[in-house]
Amino acid sequence: MHRYFEYQEKETYSSKFIKILIKLLNKKKAFEEAIKHYQKNQTIKKDLFESPKPIFNKYDILEFNGRNTYIFNKEKEQDTIILYFHGGAFLRNFYLFHWLFIKKLSSYSPHPIYAADYPLIPKHNYKEILSFSKELYLNLSKKYKIILIGDSAGGNLCLSVLQNLPKENLPKKILLLSPWLDVSMVNPLIDEYEKYDYILNKNGLKLAGDLYSNNHPQLPEVSPLYFRYDTLPETHLFIGTHDILYPDCELFYKNNIIFMIYFYKFPKMVHDWMILDLIPFKEAKKVHEIIKTLL
Repeated sequence: MHRYFEYQEKETYSSKFIKILIKLLNKKKAFEEAIKHYQKNQTIKKDLFESPKPIFNKYDILEFNGRNTYIFNKEKEQDTIILYFHGGAFLRNFYLFHWLFIKKLSSYSPHPIYAADYPLIPKHNYKEILSFSKELYLNLSKKYKIILIGDSAGGNLCLSVLQNLPKENLPKKILLLSPWLDVSMVNPLIDEYEKYDYILNKNGLKLAGDLYSNNHPQLPEVSPLYFRYDTLPETHLFIGTHDILYPDCELFYKNNIIFMIYFYKFPKMVHDWMILDLIPFKEAKKVHEIIKTLL
């Protein structure tokens, strides 16, 4: 069965405009600058777009292990929920764009959405972050069937939490949006893609990956690219070719092709483009159309 999809339509002017806007905002070295600021001052300088709490009025809260998980569409609760892990290189909290993505997702999702406020570096490392995320997943799985969705670092968590789980504890599906699958950033092909990526830079992600992994970035539990999966649930991976994470995403797909993995390649799309549609554009809309059918 063919599971490799390449978006064929010509890039829209809206997409080009958003990329120009991103370039003008000059956020490419944001993670690198934040970590260097921490190394110098032992404090984390907050990002302009960080928004730790939801931007809408209607939501519920599940308090778990001292942290909040925000619940949307609780009135739709039946036997299945979505558990969402946000991106941000394990350093940043929810961005405004994450909440806007969740708002759009909640407009068509038939299931409640649980958005996890997991611990972050540098205060915490992968052991605490992964422990919290896995315990939250297992706790919710006692009551619900789960669809996992994660962008960037959140996509990493989606794959890491299910490592070594019994088959009966696996989620129904996983949706990975521009996932960060190897925090070591050693793939030599990354350099070819970095010039096109206006959001991420290799050095910044490597610094974040070293903090997250306690300087062991190729441990399989911190970089799912290196984990040998015995099985995977139905997995859908969305990635753009103007994203430095593209080479590792394609490698992950090829390494696990025996499983039911669907690979969606969007030429010229930047990192996390599907959550950047402040100005709605066709390439982001297409991802939402696919997600809607998968839910």
